[in-house]
Amino acid sequence: MYGLRLQWRELVSLFWAFLRIGPLSFGGGFAMLPVMEREIVQKRSWISQEELGDIMAASQTIPGAIAVNASAMIGYRRQGTAGAIAAAAGMMLPPFLLVLGIGVGFAAIRSDAKIQAALEGIRPAVVALIAYAGYRMRKAARLDWASFFLMLATGVVLLMQWLSPALVILLGAAVGTGVVAVRMKLGYTTMPLPSTGRNGQDDTFFGDGI
Repeated sequence: MYGLRLQWRELVSLFWAFLRIGPLSFGGGFAMLPVMEREIVQKRSWISQEELGDIMAASQTIPGAIAVNASAMIGYRRQGTAGAIAAAAGMMLPPFLLVLGIGVGFAAIRSDAKIQAALEGIRPAVVALIAYAGYRMRKAARLDWASFFLMLATGVVLLMQWLSPALVILLGAAVGTGVVAVRMKLGYTTMPLPSTGRNGQDDTFFGDGI
């Protein structure tokens, strides 16, 4: 009985945590990443910074909204299928209600000058949130020369619009898998911890990475 009560308490905590994050996901999954990091990693310590980075990366490779995918993965890690349902429900409920309300009244307010001004102000704020999320995720990344050049190459391909983002993700996964396989065959580790360089500084960039 105590175990069941504890499980229900955990499910309620998952639902409530993502219910608080959901309304702040304006602009997509990456915009709410700083909020998720503070709530899930720093405040509740449910997962580590590195695990959050892995979950966000995996969330982009499967269909669906990044925020919902990430919440379901975190919930599943905590309480299995029930945890995934509770976390995803908490994440989806506020945006659903907001979209429903806006959809009903948007036709009447879309031409309002104040609404247009508010949207104009929100757009750069969302860009800043995404940039901040990228900076925070950089700290958890294991970067070496292979992953650095892969990042540059994919950035150029996306900016030039040579390939679709879905194909870029698949190619990136294939290249990363190949690099790891070669490194393992050569006897290198695949996920090094930050090490101290010759000058007493972090030498992770020159480590093994992927």
